[in-house]
Amino acid sequence: MHKEARLLRQYKHLNIVAFYGMVMENDSVMIVMEMVPGGGLDHYLKSYTVSIPDKCSFSFDVSLGLYYLHNKRCMHRQAPEVVTTFLYTRECDVYSYGILVWEIFNNAKAPFEEFSNRTVRRRVSTIFISSYLF
Repeated sequence: MHKEARLLRQYKHLNIVAFYGMVMENDSVMIVMEMVPGGGLDHYLKSYTVSIPDKCSFSFDVSLGLYYLHNKRCMHRQAPEVVTTFLYTRECDVYSYGILVWEIFNNAKAPFEEFSNRTVRRRVSTIFISSYLF
């Protein structure tokens, strides 16, 4: 974890929340990050009526941060193939970015929110395996 913390501290970009450090105490890990006035994007999207141009701006800003991280060879690591193959690629981040854009334009509602996480994982993994691996 200390190695990851050192890596995270080096990323400086307008569209990335700054990581300052972490504290490990007993079995807990506390992360110290830049304060974002107004809270997270999901809270903002749920609390306010956000215009389409603003949603486009949020989506674009996130893409700039992701582009910066990819140029630094850093990946976020959330996508269906990670569940099945444990392979992390830029394409995984593009998938996650697509999910985030979907959530931005649907006022922070997650896709498939009517299903349990387990059901979504199983269905997405099954579709991924049958569609792309065979």
